[in-house]
Amino acid sequence: MAGADRGGRRPLPWAVLGVVLAGWLLVSGLVGIYMGVIRTTPGLRDVPTVRADLIAPHLAGLVAVLVATALWGRWRDVWREPRDVHPAWWAVPVLVLAGAAATTDVPALASAPAGVAAALVVACALAALDTEVVLRGVALVALRERWPEPAAALGTVLLSGAVEVLTGPGTPATRAVVGAATGVLLYAARRVGGGLALPVVLHAAVDLALWSHAVGESAEQVPGTGVQVLGLAALALAVVAVSRYGGLPRPPSGLRRRRPSGPSRG
Repeated sequence: MAGADRGGRRPLPWAVLGVVLAGWLLVSGLVGIYMGVIRTTPGLRDVPTVRADLIAPHLAGLVAVLVATALWGRWRDVWREPRDVHPAWWAVPVLVLAGAAATTDVPALASAPAGVAAALVVACALAALDTEVVLRGVALVALRERWPEPAAALGTVLLSGAVEVLTGPGTPATRAVVGAATGVLLYAARRVGGGLALPVVLHAAVDLALWSHAVGESAEQVPGTGVQVLGLAALALAVVAVSRYGGLPRPPSGLRRRRPSGPSRG
């Protein structure tokens, strides 16, 4: 394992990070199995489906990752960081939120069976909090201790794509694009907002917008639309294209230090 980092801490060993990620997915998956595989459509027809497919697994995953974060002792680092990027980057979360609001199928949510809309809002909030603590929280902090900022950010983008392919809505291709694109956008949101609060809000809004097209009587539809997927991808590509000019490749102030050198056995 590499030498101690700032404050006398040592980087989280690779094996431990792998166990945290795998354990998180395993806990969520086992709870989903326990709740029963009841989805017969690509979407969410009723409240029991929302509860079994989204609420229970993400609640279990959230508990697991919060316990892991507390045991790691890096609670503040996971949740907060210095906010030092140019204010122009606020355009990214504003555009993400505006796009989610504009593409949410409000009539479908309003006409869904009783309780589905409320259950979906709760599910999207839980899913966002659960996933962001893992990806833009634990994983980003752990990768920053070993890699330069661009590599750490890319690592979380790749993890986002992989997690979305495994757990997200829609076709595999749609899940991969949405996962990678939101990985870029939510990383930028963490830098802009100085922590996880803003990524959680944006993640929940995007999930709600995607799922809103496949609830109730529209449950036969695949979640998400071409406009939503392409819009997220286009905005993510724009962020990547201009990132070097806006300070994103540099780690937040206070974290700008030389990473420990030497062979890693962790």
